Amino acid sequence: MSEETNIKLIQEAYQTIKAGDIPSFLNILAENVLWIVPGMPNVPFSGTWQGRQQVEQFFGQTAEVQDVVEFEPEEFIAQREKVVVLGTFHDACEGHRQAVPLPMGTRLESRRRPSQLHA
Repeated sequence: MSEETNIKLIQEAYQTIKAGDIPSFLNILAENVLWIVPGMPNVPFSGTWQGRQQVEQFFGQTAEVQDVVEFEPEEFIAQREKVVVLGTFHDACEGHRQAVPLPMGTRLESRRRPSQLHA
């Protein structure tokens, strides 16, 4: 796929997440998606999630402890099959006194047919 096609696919994926349409998002992912959230103290959903079913569980666990205040992908950078997304993520987590906006960075790789994303 071209870099432009990869960016459009990733933009579509982010739009489904922003709309809360997790089933549509999961359908964009490759069946064997590998979803990695670096280990962080007191973050129950950090770890490695493999396959659409586990990624769905990831979003379920996230929703239990986190309210998204702002989620704004701002820049999409593509090089061959990789797309890096920069933006802002602002959440309120259970047990925290205040929400803090954080820079967001995501690297995604497209290795499947154009209708699927491999993150």
